[in-house]
Amino acid sequence: MLSAPSKTSCVPGIAACALATVAALVVNRFVPGLSPATAAVALGAALAGAGMIREPLRPGLLFVSRRVLRVAIVLLGLQIAVPQVLALGWQALAVVAAATGLTFVLTPLAGRRLGLSPGTSLLVATGVSICGAAAIAAMHDSADSSDEDAAGALSVVVLYGSAAIVVLPLLASWLGLSNEQLGVWAGAAVHEVAQVAAIGAAGGVLATAVTVKLARVVLLAPIVAITTSLR
Repeated sequence: MLSAPSKTSCVPGIAACALATVAALVVNRFVPGLSPATAAVALGAALAGAGMIREPLRPGLLFVSRRVLRVAIVLLGLQIAVPQVLALGWQALAVVAAATGLTFVLTPLAGRRLGLSPGTSLLVATGVSICGAAAIAAMHDSADSSDEDAAGALSVVVLYGSAAIVVLPLLASWLGLSNEQLGVWAGAAVHEVAQVAAIGAAGGVLATAVTVKLARVVLLAPIVAITTSLR
């Protein structure tokens, strides 16, 4: 049997993750529409693709991607203020539940029709239905998908989520939606928290948009748990 990695062997990988985190925060500082999670996952995918993930880094990276990531997901869910979510009303909560559930179920079916691998389809479904890069990373770790699957799913989240910052307000104006309705729509449909915040801030409904978005985030842990138990 393989023994668990020692604390000493984990240090290089943990240090590399810390540096990547700082780099992701710097990128977010200069590009607010790109969340730190998306920047970090993109950086990791680029380094892995370039063959720069050396063997001494692997124990620490494994520790961070499993134990630390799971704690981070729990803390992300705890950002939600339950009274604020309930204050949205049952109509908004129904929209959140329906949008998240239907997107997660239907996206893999569409992906397979388009010729995507099951792993890529699953990660795209998780990223677009819940919370972008953080959701992709969580499902990637739990579902044993490949790095290529994760990179493809991340590309979808970045491309379409960024486009939504411009397209959604234009569509809302064309459809005659109020700013409050735009906030609910953005929170229920757009991938990354940072992207939702950008739309909400522009429309003056930042609190509504982010609260609806965080109501989707809390669904991440149960959806990952149910999916992995069924595989």
